[in-house]
Formats: sequence, structure tokens, C-alpha cells
Amino acid sequence: MNIINKYCLFLLSVVEMLLLSGCHSLSSKIDTTFLPPENGRTVKISVDVPDMAELLPMKVMYRSNLCQKTYHNNEVPKYTVPGFNSEIIALEKRVNSSLYSTEIPYRGGGKCDWQLSNVTLRLTLKKNNSFTKDIVDIVGTGVIIIFDNNQPQRSGGRAINKKGDFDIVSDYFPWINRSFKNSNDISLWLYGKALFLYYQSRDAQQITWKPIIHSDIVVYSEYPAEEKTEGVSTIYSYPDGTKIANRNGKPDYNKLLSLIKPSS
Repeated sequence: MNIINKYCLFLLSVVEMLLLSGCHSLSSKIDTTFLPPENGRTVKISVDVPDMAELLPMKVMYRSNLCQKTYHNNEVPKYTVPGFNSEIIALEKRVNSSLYSTEIPYRGGGKCDWQLSNVTLRLTLKKNNSFTKDIVDIVGTGVIIIFDNNQPQRSGGRAINKKGDFDIVSDYFPWINRSFKNSNDISLWLYGKALFLYYQSRDAQQITWKPIIHSDIVVYSEYPAEEKTEGVSTIYSYPDGTKIANRNGKPDYNKLLSLIKPSS
């Protein structure tokens, strides 16, 4: 993984830790017990997982205006935010199907009256896939769906508003990156329009993510020097023979889309 991408992932991790833990918490311990009401409103989350991919457990975040967290630090006055309560849920695979699903309540209930805030879905290429030869790092992609007015714990994109049930269909490509010439630091990415796609929904009862992985369109990249050198850019090699040097730190997504062959 090159330095820019590692730095971006590090920043995302720092933001997540700050949002979830703050600097100093003044609040007493929050009751995290869930007690969803019977016959309450639910949303079914599904992912159609391609054979070459692996679905990671889903992270579900609930927030509470009744049980707030209070923080302070040396730079800003004391402030409060809605309490947070997360769960990790493994979606269940349907028999004889590539679809994985689970159903979660909008209202988590309990003493804090937990309300569904967001879910995070993540997908990677399988480690035993042919692309993983000599690979030392695998980086996936994901979708974050927001159900309230709170910022998700991982921010970085503008959410697309949706009404009612909806599908998320997006194209992805294998990307193999060598950080420096002759380096063993080789990473495999499931590369899409963004590291995470963001959606916002208030009333959906069913949401399905349908990632399309174009395994025949693989992009390779390498920094053509053994260390950072002024004036040198990473070279991206596309399956049509095109080689493009740029300093963006990522392949040209529109270029990859142009290589998709029309369905017969």
C-alpha cells in the first residue's frame, strides 16, 4: 500500500476513534441493553456477494438522545452528543444463493430508547483468490447507510438521499499496487468509485447492495523508483495496454468503466 493510501486510512481511523471515544468523557456508564418493541419497524439489509469476494460482518450503530455522552478537552468547552451503542452482525447466507441478509429494528428500545443511526457494510476480495499471489495487504470497499441526522463514525463522503426501498449497484475492479520498484509491499484493492459509498434513508424496509466485480479488468500500479523521488509519479497499467502516470494516488475510475464490454 503506498504512503498516501496508508495515510488516508490512518486519518479515517483517527476520526472514528475521536467520534466514538472523544478526549475525556464525563458521563456515567450508559445502559447499552437493547429491547426492541414487538412488531416494531425493521429494515432488511442484503448483499449479493460475488464468488471471488468475501463479506465482512456488518457494523450497526444505534444512538440515543436520552442517554448522552459529555466530553471536554483543553481547546473547546464541555459538550454533549447522543449516546452510541454498536453491534457487529454477520449476515446469513441464503441456501443455494449468493445473497446474504439480516433484519434489524429501527428502534432498539431499552432504557436509553436506542434508535438506528447507521450501518457499515464491507467487502474484500478473497485471500485465496488468484490475485493474492505475493500480496501482503488486502484493502476492501464498503457502503455506509445513514438513518438519522447524526454523522457516521466513519465520514468522508456526501450521502445520496433515497426514499423507500432501494438497491445499490456499483462497479468494482481488482487493483494491484506495488508501493515502490522492487518492493515486496504489494497490496490488492477492491477498487470502486470511492472507498465507501454513502446513502441516507428514513423509511426503507429493504436495502440491497449489488456489487459488480469486473475480474477481467485488472489495473496494476507501481512507483518506478525505490524511494520517493522528485518529479516521479506512479504508473498505472490498464488491461488495454495503456500506461498512465499520475500523482492522484489511485487509478482512473472512468477509464476502468470505459473498458467494460457491453453485455451480449
